[in-house]
Amino acid sequence: MIYDSSVHEDALAPVFNEMKKNMTAFSVFDLGNPDLVSRQTIENLLGKLDGKSLGNKFLCLVSKSLVDMIRDVVRIHAFVF
Repeated sequence: MIYDSSVHEDALAPVFNEMKKNMTAFSVFDLGNPDLVSRQTIENLLGKLDGKSLGNKFLCLVSKSLVDMIRDVVRIHAFVF
């Protein structure tokens, strides 16, 4: 799961709790302030993920400003990296 500081802790807690109930392991990445996240940051993060083992799927809880950037990076790289 990828999230940024625009998502309030009250919104994250139920998601974490549900994931803990239904998954043996998961990774969480905090991007911090969405105004400071660069395209390179997204590329570096996604480049560390094993897309195939994730079924080329991951959860993002981020501000709208980052949704477009993440989508573009995924499209360009087809999340294979």
